Amino acid sequence: MALKSPLTGLVVANVVTRNYAIGSIVDHGKKSKSSSRIKSSPGEVEEHRLQAQAKESFLKDLVKDKDETIRMLTAQLKEVTQQLQQRRCELEAIKCDLSGGMKARTQVAKGWKLEANSETAQCLARFGLV
Repeated sequence: MALKSPLTGLVVANVVTRNYAIGSIVDHGKKSKSSSRIKSSPGEVEEHRLQAQAKESFLKDLVKDKDETIRMLTAQLKEVTQQLQQRRCELEAIKCDLSGGMKARTQVAKGWKLEANSETAQCLARFGLV
């Protein structure tokens, strides 16, 4: 597993063998000439292995959380889009009602007689114009 040092910006690669931890510094993907063998106790080797497993587990959880967040936001976006489409339909219906009401008002102003059950009469009644 390769880790980038937050202080130096160098990538530090650790290879753990049976009794030795071989540490080497990799700078921008190029392995430096200075590699060192450090005698490690079995406890240190196990600790390094557990730390690597913990980091790997953390990264997997992070990716899983990211995927869940994307799914949740996508669902919310779909819901908001549906609400906007519904509002657009409602506004279009109001616009039609208003234009029908204005048409009916014009007809009444011109002296036309309206049937009680006609759509125009209903528009006038809805807007209190009769």
